[in-house]
Amino acid sequence: MENFRDTMNDLSLRDLGYNGLWYTWERGNSPSTCIRERIDRSVCSASWSNLYPHHMVDHSICYKSDHLAICLQPSSYRRSTGNHRRFFFETSWLLNPTCEDAVRDAWADSVGDSIPGRLVFMAQKLKILGGRKCG
Repeated sequence: MENFRDTMNDLSLRDLGYNGLWYTWERGNSPSTCIRERIDRSVCSASWSNLYPHHMVDHSICYKSDHLAICLQPSSYRRSTGNHRRFFFETSWLLNPTCEDAVRDAWADSVGDSIPGRLVFMAQKLKILGGRKCG
């Protein structure tokens, strides 16, 4: 751990902190055997922190796993409101090489946009592909 801390200091990285539960890993199914630890961290450089000063790291409850989901939301992230359907990535798409190409193409076609903008563009392309029974 000392080497890890030294590396963090050498690279001027800092912990982003978190919102939500204090732990990211849980084992055991009763109060007497339950172990909870924060074993995952999110770090950034000063330049990244300057680009996204209002970032948020959430530890979310994740069912059927002993690790909590960790979600990083940059300052420009806004939750969708209205009647828009939320995008969910379908794991089965990973088995179809057409989907991998679609992800590469969407990422390349959105160069110059912000990361959240690029992700929205990619989600739109995958929704179209998913509508064509990709996977």
